[in-house]
Amino acid sequence: MSHPCRIGTCTRPAKDGQLMCWPHWRGLPRRLKDAIFETFRERRWDEYRANVEQAVKLIDEKEGRG
Repeated sequence: MSHPCRIGTCTRPAKDGQLMCWPHWRGLPRRLKDAIFETFRERRWDEYRANVEQAVKLIDEKEGRG
């Protein structure tokens, strides 16, 4: 199964259990990916949401939408 990539303009699917498609995920800095994993694993939802928002914003800026 799959679901839409978290990046709103992306048409590539993300696999179940993944936040976004592989190309977008790969484009994030390691420290941000680690923070997303850690806050999700530890169920620190406010921090997790903030990290996801930061990731989406970073991708949008890289792709000229920020």
